Amino acid sequence: MKTHHEQKLVNVKVIIADDHLFFRKGIEQTLRSIPGIANIEHANNGNEVLNLLHENKFDLVLMDVQMSPMDGVEATKLIRSQYPEVKVLALSMHEDQKTILTMLEQGASGYLLKNTDEHEIEEAIHDVLCGKKYFSKEVSGNLFDALYNSTKGFDFPDPIENRRHFREIMFLMCHQLKTSEIADALFLSVKSINLYRQQLLNMTHSKNAVGIVKYAIDRGIDKDFSLTQRFRKFLPAT
Repeated sequence: MKTHHEQKLVNVKVIIADDHLFFRKGIEQTLRSIPGIANIEHANNGNEVLNLLHENKFDLVLMDVQMSPMDGVEATKLIRSQYPEVKVLALSMHEDQKTILTMLEQGASGYLLKNTDEHEIEEAIHDVLCGKKYFSKEVSGNLFDALYNSTKGFDFPDPIENRRHFREIMFLMCHQLKTSEIADALFLSVKSINLYRQQLLNMTHSKNAVGIVKYAIDRGIDKDFSLTQRFRKFLPAT
């Protein structure tokens, strides 16, 4: 399986949705430096995004959250229902948990802050178009905090073992997969896996990866039958 660094963008069509022309122009300049971006259109709000999608085929929308008369939340919800093949990457100045989680609930594939640099924008676009998720470091931290500090929506006795990605990562770590291999298995970026592992270190009170593996083995996660079946092709031969 190729990583996003190996995969090339080809004839990608992008909509920049933001109600500030100056910001759209700056993002457009960044996008034009990325090989494979073929067409860039501007939208001042969610309504204009939907009009563009109705008229032409696009691959990605860089979506601001706060716009009027239709904001990014409503636009993302409609895009996921009407144009499910189109990816939405939120690009916002807001990093509060509620805004991030709301965009993800509506179907955004990633979330970047507007103070990001051109290299992270390119990496995020690659990941999202390859079917992965991408979140900036600050956003990932907020997401982890939201999951760790709240049980709303989760009916689990153990806050670590039963969160899907945490459990899957621990399982794959027990079977000695490298970070890049875990990223491929979970369709996530290496950066995202590293962030999950850092959070696991904190949550398991471990000093290193060995501590995480010991925690998982003590709870039988390494022998989880469903995970063994799901990830069989990624596991080393025994």
